[in-house]
Amino acid sequence: MSSNQLPPIDVLNSSSPSEFLHAVNILFETAPPLSKSLLSSRPFSSYKDIICKAEETIKTLDDKDRLEVINAHPRIGEAGKLSTMSQSEQHGEKEKSMTRDRLDAVDAELQDLNRCYEEQYGFRFVIFKGEKSKEEVIPILKQRLASNDKHAEMEIGLREMIQIARARLQRLSKL
Repeated sequence: MSSNQLPPIDVLNSSSPSEFLHAVNILFETAPPLSKSLLSSRPFSSYKDIICKAEETIKTLDDKDRLEVINAHPRIGEAGKLSTMSQSEQHGEKEKSMTRDRLDAVDAELQDLNRCYEEQYGFRFVIFKGEKSKEEVIPILKQRLASNDKHAEMEIGLREMIQIARARLQRLSKL
């Protein structure tokens, strides 16, 4: 099984803790407070059940753990070490049509905006990119910076993280 394939749910339920955590991290990145809670909640009836449980769990985590969960996601436009899933999400079809210079300029602007966002809120900007280009994310990031509401931004980021997990599950189910 490749590193980005999910085992059948019955196999996942009986897998070792490390195998379980690997599979869950494909959906949620490496967020120990969330993945460890999910591990202790086995068995699950489906991967959708895991995502629903994750959504419930996030609501019960303390601020420190919620911060760790949201910061598990990479910065959009960030070069370097990205999970295979994040890399394919950040380099979608729209980015393939951009020139290298334009893509570099967009990534540089995103890096500056990410820095401002993290300085303002104390955690990473998370967005379900979907079919949007990185360039289309810039005005959204600017708007969320302008909101100046840390609590609302944390809630939005965590909801976006759940949307990312749902999209990943859908994509992996088609493979």
